[in-house]
Amino acid sequence: GAISKDVDGFYGAGYGNVVGCSFDEFRYWKTERNAQQIGRHFRDQIGGGTNTDNVKYDKTHNPVDLGVYFKFNEGITGDSSIDSTVLDYSGRISNGTFVNYQSSSSRNTGSAMVSASVAEREFKDPIIYSSHPSVISLIQEKTRDGAVHDHENATSIFKSLPGWIAEEDEEKSGNLKYLIQIMSSVFDEIQLQVGSIPKLKDINYPYDAKFEKPLPFADRLLSSRGLDAPELFSDASLLAKFLQRGEKKLFEKKLYEIKNTIYQNIYNNLTYIHKSKGTMKSMRNLLRCFGVDEELVKINIYSKNGTYEFKDNVSHMALRKKYADFDDLETRFGTTGIYSGTFASTVYQYYDSTNANSLSYIPALADVSHGLAATIEAEVIFPKRTPQRDDNFGLFPGREVSLFGLHAVEASNTNLNYLNDNINFNVIAVKSNNDPRSVKFAVTSNSNSNIPHMETTGTFMGVYDNEKWNLAFRIRPVKHPLADKVNDSLVPAASSYQVELYGVNYLSDQLQNEFTLTQVLSEANARAFFSKAKRLFVGANRTNFDGDLVRASDVKISSVNMWYDYLEDDEIKAHARDANNDGRAHPYRNAIFNEGTQNDLIAGGDSDLLWTFRVPEIDTLVLSWNFENVTGSNSDGQFLVNDISSGSAEDRTNLRYGALSEVNTYHFSGRGDKFVANSDQAVDIEFVPTGRTRLPEVIASDDMVKILNQQDDVMFTRDTTFIQHIISVEKSMYQSISEEMLRMFATVTDFNNIVGSPVNRYRMNYKELSKLRNIFFEIVQNEPDIEKYIEYFKWIDDAISLFIFQLLPASSNKVEFLRTMVESHILERSKHFNKFPTIEMFNPEPNEAFKGINQLLYNWKIGHAPLQSNGSGPSQTQNQ
Repeated sequence: GAISKDVDGFYGAGYGNVVGCSFDEFRYWKTERNAQQIGRHFRDQIGGGTNTDNVKYDKTHNPVDLGVYFKFNEGITGDSSIDSTVLDYSGRISNGTFVNYQSSSSRNTGSAMVSASVAEREFKDPIIYSSHPSVISLIQEKTRDGAVHDHENATSIFKSLPGWIAEEDEEKSGNLKYLIQIMSSVFDEIQLQVGSIPKLKDINYPYDAKFEKPLPFADRLLSSRGLDAPELFSDASLLAKFLQRGEKKLFEKKLYEIKNTIYQNIYNNLTYIHKSKGTMKSMRNLLRCFGVDEELVKINIYSKNGTYEFKDNVSHMALRKKYADFDDLETRFGTTGIYSGTFASTVYQYYDSTNANSLSYIPALADVSHGLAATIEAEVIFPKRTPQRDDNFGLFPGREVSLFGLHAVEASNTNLNYLNDNINFNVIAVKSNNDPRSVKFAVTSNSNSNIPHMETTGTFMGVYDNEKWNLAFRIRPVKHPLADKVNDSLVPAASSYQVELYGVNYLSDQLQNEFTLTQVLSEANARAFFSKAKRLFVGANRTNFDGDLVRASDVKISSVNMWYDYLEDDEIKAHARDANNDGRAHPYRNAIFNEGTQNDLIAGGDSDLLWTFRVPEIDTLVLSWNFENVTGSNSDGQFLVNDISSGSAEDRTNLRYGALSEVNTYHFSGRGDKFVANSDQAVDIEFVPTGRTRLPEVIASDDMVKILNQQDDVMFTRDTTFIQHIISVEKSMYQSISEEMLRMFATVTDFNNIVGSPVNRYRMNYKELSKLRNIFFEIVQNEPDIEKYIEYFKWIDDAISLFIFQLLPASSNKVEFLRTMVESHILERSKHFNKFPTIEMFNPEPNEAFKGINQLLYNWKIGHAPLQSNGSGPSQTQNQ
């Protein structure tokens, strides 16, 4: 605190006040502390010492350096004479006095460290004063509970004694009750231990809320079941092992508790792990016992002498994904006690007030919209319905279920009213009269709309059984992609366009159902679709988006994407197979060659902007919603939905995409509305079976199977080589980046053109790869940092690989330890440079040796032997 002079000029205690701060601790050291010591330990409690502890401390070699240690953690008893004393926790009696102590404001039982956000928590010292109100209250409560228990317990040891013994003891010492209590405590402890021994090997998940702890010998449970348990976190620092912290962060739990919890998790699941031993399933289950999965720890199979092909290999997994839950009957009833307002929630476009580049509507395009195409795709789960014991089965109002749709609106961020709405449509599911679990799919609209009605003729059975469908509304010229680039391609004008509804249902990578509905549309009506401002919605269809309910919804929707391009059936199927994929078959191919007007062919035409700018197909994405960042609704029953598609005002200013820059450079966020207020049930987590696309260099199971014919059995060709497969357990930031990059590709086979195109042979690098790499990192907007990655995941160590290798066949080839890989991602491929072959003519250069001075001065005329006349050799005379 402050020390100040009093009015007479002498030092006085407590004159003046220190305001606007809190003292958490005060430490006085009798030696100098360096910056590392202070920085490491200022958040932590420290243990004191005593002058009489001669075993641990001595005056010469290890003196007691902590002189005074005030923690201000004595608590508030309400007695100022006690509370004004500040105890010294250094181990000596150097208590302080709180001058001018105010019982109402001088002390606080909270933590100044936590209040200042310096630490997430602080150790709480035990209450040491018996006069503390909490201690008195606890003693009274336990005394009362004990008295009631003793009175009702007729089988207690004390009551089994002869009455004269109890009466005599009560008259004399009264110590018999205490002796019996000590004995009973020992017997109770023995009884609990004996009762727990048979349960030590039971499957049990410690529950933190009940202060349960994992077994400290859980690793030996694994050894008893034939699985060697390597030491986890063997490289942990002393700070991590004993102080529950690192150099910069505090840990939520003690390290040995985490270690024992992992051992316990593995033991609990060991039966399932052993049943599938030798398969990816067992290794996947083992990884999940560590709280991680294949997103972090990669189990890759590589081949030696093998040939890699660019093809769509998949790995089967359950993908964790968030869905907007419009099936809110139970949530609403549980919150309000009534069913009113059920199935009426909706999500519609609405601007984000914190983002200046955000719009509530999709802007209209000018005359360049002539010849464009559009696709709106949604991923929908139809919740499971059963006729028996299902409150939701018969309470849905009507038969038509709204899925998603669109209305024409005013170009305003706040006005939600429709305006000249002749382009509206609503994709719906129509429940069967006989069985509401079976549906037809349809596109419907109001009487003012130009979009025709379409409906499947057949009924899809059992859709309301957690089936996942990808539904796409598409509008395109009939002769797409040649529209308006070939004479008479938009003739006749009355039927030059068509609208489609395409739906596909996959279970992992297996196609279950699909359909396509098609209707013609006139050129004028198609132009109206692109030349008007419009607003999307998903879920319930309401008048002016937040008005009266038009059509209810009881489904779950995870994502909505809108493209100003036509997505082929194969691209929608790729999205349905891999629920984490929203890419294109040819992401870098120029989409503008497929869209435009006749004026594009004329220099200086009105639509010249559309023709002269390149727009990769991946950049035709206008809007992309998912609900991964939504945690729940606010007090108004609303939440914000982020648009994760790329776009910036700078691109719009520079007309990066030509006329399309007026559309795909904005952020079109959404608003969830009419949900239950303050509810985390507005979104639901589903684990979706999906076939995730594998990286090309990772071997899949079908790559290791070769079907031989009879000739292969008797003869080896020159191409026959022995292929060896190697299993590697890896942590790779770059593989995770590569998997994220693959989301831009609906199929891996496009790499055959990106990498294998003949034009790339004589280039220094792969041009399209570098362009796609730039597009990807523009969206990501950060730079990978391998050092941060290694530091963050340093706890995932070699112990995982030692566990995994016990599940593999002993004869398999494997890399011995977990490796942290530093490698190139899939869009950073090394290339062998070939020089372009040319034929060039060169003038020959003179090639003659230099002659020395003796050679030049020598008389060759007479200084060498002449040839014989017949030329066969020198003459005899000159030889002599």
